Amino acid sequence: MPIKIGGRTFDESTLRELGVEALKREALLATEKRRLRLLQEKEKAKTRNLRNKFRVTVQRLIREGKLKKEPCEKCGDKASVARMVEYVPQVSLKVKWLCRKCVFKERDKNGERK
Repeated sequence: MPIKIGGRTFDESTLRELGVEALKREALLATEKRRLRLLQEKEKAKTRNLRNKFRVTVQRLIREGKLKKEPCEKCGDKASVARMVEYVPQVSLKVKWLCRKCVFKERDKNGERK
């Protein structure tokens, strides 16, 4: 008769070979891996939300005329995008203007790009 442990099904001979304790450890490890993955996903969501708030804030400030779009700080290209240097919602905003090419170079240098 098959037995289900930690999302996997085992027959009795496999249980005897591996031992129930080993299977319990394996189930606990799988649960811990799921918990860590969920924590990583939550952290990514926080970062994503902060980036979205930054993007919306920059767009609003440009529209209101409080922030002026500038050329790339490294190569002078006029087609630049805002890069977040420091952003604390409703407290401080520091922007670095870079073109796409320079953004990718910076991300490669900082290890942000995979």
